Amino acid sequence: MADTYRARRLRHIRTFDRRVTDEQRVVARNAGRLVTLAAARGENGERVVPNTRRARADLKNHIWQQVVKPYFVGTGADAFANGEPQSPFARLIAEGVEGATRIAVEQQVNLLQRRVRDRRVLDWLTGPRGLPVVTEQRGIYDPWHLWVDPSGYTLSDRVWRTAIEERARIDRLLDYHIAQGTAAVDIAELLEDFLTPGGRLTRTRTPYGREGSYAARRLARTEISAA
Repeated sequence: MADTYRARRLRHIRTFDRRVTDEQRVVARNAGRLVTLAAARGENGERVVPNTRRARADLKNHIWQQVVKPYFVGTGADAFANGEPQSPFARLIAEGVEGATRIAVEQQVNLLQRRVRDRRVLDWLTGPRGLPVVTEQRGIYDPWHLWVDPSGYTLSDRVWRTAIEERARIDRLLDYHIAQGTAAVDIAELLEDFLTPGGRLTRTRTPYGREGSYAARRLARTEISAA
């Protein structure tokens, strides 16, 4: 039975790995669309993003405000405002944690059912509980803000940090290729490779790094595995 639950956990993690990949591909395509919209006809006839400080800053800000922040954090400043996921990425993590926890609980219930002979004790151990735990700090038990990592960051904080890290890596990619005069359509394709886990640019030696989505995939996998 233990092997069965272990297999379920592994399938669960792989499922959410695929979801991260699919969602990051959408993020990349939306960012690429903004790159092409910011382009103008260059001297060689190709459409390129003007290599000016203003053009680069505007493009990077639009990608952050319209694509990256909405995906990771949502419209506000808290990815888990009022204890509820406010963005696609926060929702992915919440569903992943809930699913992993459910598998673990079912495994423990199965163990209790095999070991506990007294039906009343078993019913008490595995039956429903009352109202959510109330805390003085937040009113209702809110694990997204109460659970902290060894560095003292809540999950909501870690989502913010992941968003900022992805923004910085996208910014470096844009700065590099805009300065090189790379065509806008090519930058859009590079973004998809860069932000898709396992994309074709994983071996690149360019200054902006190897893979732009590794932080998002790492955070999702870590939280789901730890659940």
